[in-house]
Amino acid sequence: MPAAANLDEFLDVLAKSKLVEGMDLAAYAGRFRAEGPDELAARMIADGLLTRFQADHLKKGKWRGYFVGPYKVLDQIGSGAEAAIYLCEHRLLQRRVAVKVLLRERAQNEAGRQRFEREARAAAALDHPNIVRAFDVGQEERLHYIVMEFVDGTSLRKLIEEHGPLSPAKAADYLRQAALGLEHAHKAGLVHRDIKPSNLMITRDGVVKVLDLGLALLNDGIDMTRGAVLGSAAYIAPEQARDSHEVDARADIYSLGATFHLALTGKRPMREVKPVRPKGSDPVLFDRVLTVLNRMMAHDPRDRYQSAAAVAAAVEKFATPTTTDPPSSADIQVPREAAPNPRRTTAPVPKTPLPVAKLIPGDPARKPARPKSRAAGGAQPVHSNRGEPLPLADDVRDRGARPQPAAALGQVWARVQPYTAGVVNHFKTHKYPPWAWAAAGVCAMLFLVILRSAF
Repeated sequence: MPAAANLDEFLDVLAKSKLVEGMDLAAYAGRFRAEGPDELAARMIADGLLTRFQADHLKKGKWRGYFVGPYKVLDQIGSGAEAAIYLCEHRLLQRRVAVKVLLRERAQNEAGRQRFEREARAAAALDHPNIVRAFDVGQEERLHYIVMEFVDGTSLRKLIEEHGPLSPAKAADYLRQAALGLEHAHKAGLVHRDIKPSNLMITRDGVVKVLDLGLALLNDGIDMTRGAVLGSAAYIAPEQARDSHEVDARADIYSLGATFHLALTGKRPMREVKPVRPKGSDPVLFDRVLTVLNRMMAHDPRDRYQSAAAVAAAVEKFATPTTTDPPSSADIQVPREAAPNPRRTTAPVPKTPLPVAKLIPGDPARKPARPKSRAAGGAQPVHSNRGEPLPLADDVRDRGARPQPAAALGQVWARVQPYTAGVVNHFKTHKYPPWAWAAAGVCAMLFLVILRSAF
């Protein structure tokens, strides 16, 4: 179909499309003195009479395909190998929905039509705030479509591409919501089999929606996709790569873990490669969320969380709703063995007097001795700006005010202990040749020698 070369041809195409009814198009164009299709289309877009998608197709001379049943097509918001998704508006109710239309070449195939209908039934059977709802299914001549909830937001994939990895708190919150949606689907006897970043939508209010049930496996004993490996290679579970038709909910848990590994680190998971924490990410919370993801991606399904509800429970304490600022590591209760001691310039002052400062029993008249003067070599109490004496540390000697070795070693150990624990955990979870262990032992001995010589 030739493009509209002039204003008259554009008006003719617009009239045939029936997108704008009940108005004198020629008078409208004359009122604004439009000289060509571009000027008139721009004016109609500004007045809300056309969308940019409609105007672009009208200028190409296309006057068909702007209506799907009772819905007016406003824009195309997605496409795939099986179907295209359009933003539509009900002509009477003026309610906006997403309409998924099966491609014509797929509609000519009986198996393709049956899979599309099964997807509609699977979506209609689910009703959960974290799953995109299906409202209706219809057929108009050779056009097959599903009417679904319109999600005003963006996909997790696009969010990562545009803004980088998520903060650990936000990733945990999105993971919790997606897991709750999947738990609802699993209880209904449905396995998604295609969880990936592009199939998770995030609304403007921070609500996660699971979509695209086109590859879902139902518990009705019928699988229209038998004979093919389903899912995206970067996110499918090992057992799904071997046989996509004998999987259960744990395959979705693996895919969800791989999806949020990308969301947390910015990288797809790779075995034997330790993920790098993004700059500015809370280290404590990052490690804890990553631990949950690693268990979700266990090679053996028996080693994973056995339900999506267990995943949601595991990250609930780390998740912070996106309407609030994410917590810092100071807001998280860290186990005593992993918590670094705060840096002190002096040792803490005991709450009870030191033994030498106690009164000798049986001599109530005896008073504690006054501090010696500087001339006598004794240490004087330090005074603050307010004139109040500040207590001296009990581990400070008169000569050089050098801390005692035991207290100093304790402070050093408190600082290096978290890093030591990290190194030990690293060697426990990675396989290294004997020479690497020997080198690590030599380095540890050298460190102890240097530390001993310093005190």
